[in-house]
Amino acid sequence: MPNYALGPSSPACTVGVQQKKVEKPSIYIYPTPSQGVINIKYDMPGEMEFFDFTGRIVKRFVLAGPQTQIQVTISDFSPGVYFYKYTKKGLQIRSSNITVTK
Repeated sequence: MPNYALGPSSPACTVGVQQKKVEKPSIYIYPTPSQGVINIKYDMPGEMEFFDFTGRIVKRFVLAGPQTQIQVTISDFSPGVYFYKYTKKGLQIRSSNITVTK
């Protein structure tokens, strides 16, 4: 005979999981399209990388704290679409694209 009891005669046991609030960093890049300078607003330090359409890194820099807004010169970029990746501690937080015009 099994050594366990199921059903209403079993003692009640409640198990809970405490949820942690996870910070989700935000980043906002404008204007796009841009002709030479972009503004980057962010709320957590991280690293930015910009790639051309072939996947080659064309610009890389660190977003350091406590500063929350910087201007980045992209006048050396040729006209076109560039992809960016925002990472923190090696984890990709956001990726999207910007358009550069002349």
